[in-house]
Amino acid sequence: MFGRLQLERERENLSSRFVVTDRRELYRSPIALTPYRPDGAIDKNGLTDLFDQGYGEAGFDPDEIDSGAVILTGLARERVNARAIAELFAKEGGKFVCACAGHNLEARLAAHGSGAVALSAQQHSTVLNIDIGGGTTKLALVKNGDVVATLILSIGARLVRFHEDGSLAAIDSSAHRLESARKMSLRPGEIISQDECQSLANEMVGTLVEVIRGTTINAHLHVEGSLPQPMKADIITFSGGVSEFIYERIEGDFGDLGTHLGSQLRASIKQLGIQVHEPREGIRASVLGASQFSLQVSGNTIFMSDPTVLPLHNVPVIRIELGESPVDAMAVAGHVQEGIAAQDLTTSVDPVAIALRWEREPLYSDLLALATGIYRAHVTAARSRTLLIIALEGDLGATVGRILTSDVDANVDILALDSIELLDLDYIDVGEMLSAEVVPVVVKSLLFSNPTA
Repeated sequence: MFGRLQLERERENLSSRFVVTDRRELYRSPIALTPYRPDGAIDKNGLTDLFDQGYGEAGFDPDEIDSGAVILTGLARERVNARAIAELFAKEGGKFVCACAGHNLEARLAAHGSGAVALSAQQHSTVLNIDIGGGTTKLALVKNGDVVATLILSIGARLVRFHEDGSLAAIDSSAHRLESARKMSLRPGEIISQDECQSLANEMVGTLVEVIRGTTINAHLHVEGSLPQPMKADIITFSGGVSEFIYERIEGDFGDLGTHLGSQLRASIKQLGIQVHEPREGIRASVLGASQFSLQVSGNTIFMSDPTVLPLHNVPVIRIELGESPVDAMAVAGHVQEGIAAQDLTTSVDPVAIALRWEREPLYSDLLALATGIYRAHVTAARSRTLLIIALEGDLGATVGRILTSDVDANVDILALDSIELLDLDYIDVGEMLSAEVVPVVVKSLLFSNPTA
């Protein structure tokens, strides 16, 4: 997908942050199945052909693209060469954000991309977004515009795939969990009837209905996460490939269980008595977006223990909220750890940026608790040899940096930026120090469609 973004500088408070004021879609490609090699790895040549076709039809060269996003999700993310493939296309496509979305992040992305988050904020309601893909189903519960919980299930259209003659081409390991429940035996090359296909779909849909009703979840299909019990949603939205069948946007058989899941879900939804909203985006929800570049400058009161750590590229952002009560180190550490888990940033190798707004008096006790909590979470996440990055909207970068080194005895390289506005799901690039001892910061945000537009 290609689009043109119009950015304008915020006028209030002499802000240096740019915001997107207009977005015009120029081209979107047809949906294509991910190409795989016989050994199960992603087929680089097949992807190259798809990318070249898209650029050609849109009339663009890679050098003309200023920003963008390459995001691997679902079954593709689990392939052995997934990360290398994503980084390759991100590099060739220009200044792109590259991310392999784990289950939790994918659920959040789908909730944003489908419009469930915006819908919840606009109507001050609780929305349950259900993203049903090829290998997993990601549920995100959204209250008043905030994703408060996610749940991942082994439910997907391509857990079982067929050849053109109707014989089984592949059976995902998750599909075998359904065999005993339905007293079936799935073997490659065998032909199963339409009734048997519908039986598999019914088992998966039954589990989804249990979740929506707030009853017991089928343990065999549970992957991770949980929703609060009892769970009450005002509105349900569906996204992902199967949603195209639910809302009857497409027809046809793609050699999987998509049509069976779609028809059964349509029938089951009518019995729930919950409002179902049709979002603007379905199959593209979790990957829809473009890179928004926002150049900001941080200086004067920053802290940098080692200038040689710069430049930095594609650093994911975790935003935490402090609330109004006195800062508590344990609570800060918990917020940071929750953010790391929510975005599946479990690796201890690559740095992350902890972002927050400081609107209170700069009391030493509060700043010490903040620094202690962030460092405690940093060490707990096994990042003891990884650069610690903090980005504050106030002018306290140097102060927090000195407290970390002098009073907390943080044994790690530290970069504390200030006057930088960041959100969850942002990525940042930090350039080398310029004259006047300032550093440029490029903010790359995923943009999501307005569901009412």
